[in-house]
Amino acid sequence: MHFVEPRFSKAIVCLVMAGSFVQLGVTAAAEAAATPVSADARARDERMARVEDARLRGDLPQLQVMRDRVEALLSNAQADPALRYDAAYTLLRSHILMRVRKVPAAERAPVYERARSHTAWLLERDPKDVEARVLESALIGEAA
Repeated sequence: MHFVEPRFSKAIVCLVMAGSFVQLGVTAAAEAAATPVSADARARDERMARVEDARLRGDLPQLQVMRDRVEALLSNAQADPALRYDAAYTLLRSHILMRVRKVPAAERAPVYERARSHTAWLLERDPKDVEARVLESALIGEAA
């Protein structure tokens, strides 16, 4: 059995809670979608399901594929808040897995900064965006 040093236990609890809130946000967003679901909404749901699957399996290469895919979509739709959120979320999940896998900080830094920039854009657009605030909190936890 592994024990966590007391000084890290609060940070771990915060990260777990932040991840739970992000998951709740993704679930709530999917449930709130109007029926019938548009092709774009279906594609987004499928994309985010693949991100979650890769995260749960610890599949860093698949997360990289999904990061690249979302960033490519975003290159043609910079003002799309849903794509910005998806990009920030995917980058956050990638960064967490990279940290767990002990990928050097120099390689993780651009992933982290890109996630922060997407989150900052979302909050600049709407400072009351709860989902973006949860992402921001998780990113702050990652920085700690």
